[in-house]
Amino acid sequence: MSLEDRETPGRLLRRYGLSPKKAFSQNFMVSPQAVAAVVRGCLSSEGNEGNGGPVVELGAGLGTLTAALARAGARVYAVERDRDLVAVLEAEFARSDAVQIVAGNAATIDFSRFTSKEHPRIRVVGNLPYAITGAIIKHLTASRNHLSLAVLTLQREVSDRLQADPGSPQYGALTVFAQAAFRIRTVKHLSASAFFPRPKVTSSIIQLIPLDPPRAIETDTFRALVHAAFQGRRKMLRNALNQMGENDAARIGRVLSQAGIDGRRRGETLSIEEFARLSAHWDKCFEVDGR
Repeated sequence: MSLEDRETPGRLLRRYGLSPKKAFSQNFMVSPQAVAAVVRGCLSSEGNEGNGGPVVELGAGLGTLTAALARAGARVYAVERDRDLVAVLEAEFARSDAVQIVAGNAATIDFSRFTSKEHPRIRVVGNLPYAITGAIIKHLTASRNHLSLAVLTLQREVSDRLQADPGSPQYGALTVFAQAAFRIRTVKHLSASAFFPRPKVTSSIIQLIPLDPPRAIETDTFRALVHAAFQGRRKMLRNALNQMGENDAARIGRVLSQAGIDGRRRGETLSIEEFARLSAHWDKCFEVDGR
């Protein structure tokens, strides 16, 4: 089958004797408008330093977006975990030189394997399985140095969390880590009718554009402080930070003072830059005695 003549996901599933698997959170994109929005966001967008380089698709499914990207001129590495769908993809794109099928987990795939001297950064796209969206976002954040751009379709609730402001109910640890590494913008909101089968939630297409330099470096201390702050988000910050294991109220107070942060605030009100300052002063203070 040519890239220009694609069957709908429902017909493809029936032809191969398959059905969507709840265990893999499979909701296949069927809206031509949604597919076109992802392709435009990936191939003609701000931050697209890797123009002409490879596109890594996370959770390629039945290849609807894969075909559209290849048709638009992209070299696509289609990553899929479900072995049944890997077999479908291999059969459907057997005659395509533009698509390479990769059996692998989107939440752990090594992005460096797709880079080269000519293209040190890659573009990533994906209609993300809802069940592992958080794990994939964390993986992209850790892999930001290999990326020029990511265009993702995910649950709208998660999109709102990623773009939330400090102090808002949606603001959390995932927000901080994502906004420290990327500028995030919404491309398009999608109704449930854009997918088969229809999910019970609405979705959004977003762009993640790596910041250079990042707003904060995600060190071990930075991660630990952010997690401590949000695990005790209803506590005053000076009390929440006791979860760091130091149990030294005086020294914690000194760190907060040096970072210019009122210890009576709640951690959920801190900006990314404030977390970065807190992390830097924490390391300096608690390294004094060789700890």
